[in-house]
Amino acid sequence: MLTQVIQLEVTTQCNRECPFCLRKYMVKLRGIGDLEPKDVDKVINELNPKVMTLHGWGEPLLHPNLGVIISRAKCYGIYTSLSTNGDYLTPSKLQEIVVKGLDELVFGFYSRGHMDNLHRVLSDLKELKKEFSRPRVIIDITLIDGLEDDARLIIDEASKIDVVNVVIMHRLFDVYGISDYKRLNQKKERELIKYAKSVLRNKHLIPPPPHKLPCITAWMGVFITWRLEVSPCCFLAIPKFFLGRIGSYDWIEKRKLFFKDTKSLEVCLKCPAP
Repeated sequence: MLTQVIQLEVTTQCNRECPFCLRKYMVKLRGIGDLEPKDVDKVINELNPKVMTLHGWGEPLLHPNLGVIISRAKCYGIYTSLSTNGDYLTPSKLQEIVVKGLDELVFGFYSRGHMDNLHRVLSDLKELKKEFSRPRVIIDITLIDGLEDDARLIIDEASKIDVVNVVIMHRLFDVYGISDYKRLNQKKERELIKYAKSVLRNKHLIPPPPHKLPCITAWMGVFITWRLEVSPCCFLAIPKFFLGRIGSYDWIEKRKLFFKDTKSLEVCLKCPAP
């Protein structure tokens, strides 16, 4: 089984309390904290990934040594990505993480007002992409019932921004029943995808894919918490589903057993991930 992609949770701190986000549920079960930069080497040496996404259930820009973490990963030639709400992405912080080696910057949006965070650093992004030919810029839109107009406005705005390379549309994960927010029904989702295709003619669009078991997200990699616990994916990053810890190697066999059980796990059956 492959672990080509590692999602490494650099922090569980966040400046927001998005009402549909699983973060509050996650930190209640496993605490708030930051990844130790030295632990990046442990993770890489054990898993030897090709891609490392530096985000989890927190805002990565709140980690005081994010630049160090990126540079550690780049020492191994690993493609690095992080997802941010953009609130703390100042021009100086953007400069730091790109110079340190960040390959991909993902903006996670669900509300029209969030686009201001991208516009605030737009000119700096343009200059950095000219100099370094990176980062690849992605807008990731969470599809939420009742916020379709916001999604359309984000799509419209993204279509006009040259530095944006990709627009991802992903379904709301709501199987734990922690909020009143719901994912779009299939009809509304199809309508929104059709609209995005008509508008984003000069961008790469990644719509929500069909869900399959075992899912490609868990098959291609693992989720590593800030405490170095190994989980099949970010949605299962709670003690109940932990496979082990980095350094113990016991998670490898447990991961194989997990794939045999996915079709009987309610959380996996209801999961909207690919």
